[in-house]
Amino acid sequence: MMTSMRIVLSNLKRTLECIYYDQSNKKVLPKGYVVIREFLTAKQINQLEMIYSFDRQDRKMNSDGADRRAVFYDTKAIMEMIMPNPMVKKIFKEYLPAHRHPTFVMRNILINTAMAGSGGGWHRDSYTPTLKIFVPLTTCTKGNGATIFIDQSQKFESKITDFFKGPRFHNVDIPLGSATQLLLNPGDIVIADTSCLHRGGVASITGRDMLTIYYSNPSLI
Repeated sequence: MMTSMRIVLSNLKRTLECIYYDQSNKKVLPKGYVVIREFLTAKQINQLEMIYSFDRQDRKMNSDGADRRAVFYDTKAIMEMIMPNPMVKKIFKEYLPAHRHPTFVMRNILINTAMAGSGGGWHRDSYTPTLKIFVPLTTCTKGNGATIFIDQSQKFESKITDFFKGPRFHNVDIPLGSATQLLLNPGDIVIADTSCLHRGGVASITGRDMLTIYYSNPSLI
């Protein structure tokens, strides 16, 4: 009985949070993500490659052999490059006003196209708003598995039908007609609500190198 009540309360809480944030994300992230082209300079990209090099990592992450991954808890350098921008400030003010400090930075390099990895299938990182900033250090193409988003799937009406399915999905569950693959160059950044349905693309070549800044939103309740 207590377990059933906890499940009911958990789903109610998740629903209320989604409704609350739905109004903000429609204003500043209507698709669920935004690509800002040529945001960083080549010099800044080179600096980030050195600051977040694998020999300085704070923690390794297992990725089932698909990616080489490292976690860094010092986020100051990358945020000093990104946060002063007025457009970024506006998104964070509207979207996550209570929590604007990142949790950590992860670097991953695709090393094995035969393995899907944790991001290789359709999924939501959560059902409540969860911001990430993607900073490519190399060109992201269809060939090396650039990330794919389902437009507007961060909206409450998209989530309500799959609250009880879990965070991972099969192709038959996905409206592929609204899928957008984000082809990026070094210097571009993506700010995304990863409660959107998304996945890494199917890759035929290795080498995609990405920094991802992770945020989390404190619970409303």
